[in-house]
Amino acid sequence: MSQYPPIGNSSAPPEWEASAGEGRIARLYPFGACHDAGSNNFERGARFVQLHPEINSPQIISWESLNLIRTQGLGAWTVTPPSQFDGNVTRSRSGTTEIKSRFSSAIDKTLVSSLPVLWGNYGAREGAKGVYYEVSIDKLGRDAVVAVGFGCLPYPTDFRLPGWHRHSAAVHSDDGFKFFENSDGGVPFTNPINKNGMILALCYRRLIL
Repeated sequence: MSQYPPIGNSSAPPEWEASAGEGRIARLYPFGACHDAGSNNFERGARFVQLHPEINSPQIISWESLNLIRTQGLGAWTVTPPSQFDGNVTRSRSGTTEIKSRFSSAIDKTLVSSLPVLWGNYGAREGAKGVYYEVSIDKLGRDAVVAVGFGCLPYPTDFRLPGWHRHSAAVHSDDGFKFFENSDGGVPFTNPINKNGMILALCYRRLIL
């Protein structure tokens, strides 16, 4: 059962607004600078999307969750690892989350926040063009790849990175390309990200988790 109350027509969050741009640029870079997603998982991801044709509807956050955010700030958010995640997730008193994982070239894993990034109905700062969160990479293995972004559930978090499937967008560390609902390739965005790199991920106004 959903933890959220029913949505009223007048107060529902805005629907997803897909990007109509960058199509020409994406065709110039059909596989990004690196093409390291296995074909088996590509096909599994496509099947997952076919089996789950609808994403979860936009939801109004419950009063309990909003009160938790008001009282605990960043501490209200937690990170949920997928099944069979080979690593550790720990929280600090400041509310930040530290994630350590062991690299596997065979399969990807996506961790999801417990609450969406708030916007719109929740008092967005006037004049702001999006919402924001930040990830600091302290150590990155030579062949490891980190993707940071946004997405809507359900998503194949057990074996796919964000940005490759519908209603998701992410920056990938191996080439610095941004992927927007594109399993084949990305668009140039920044330089490849190494250890001690900082990713500042921006969410467009109408992107709802």
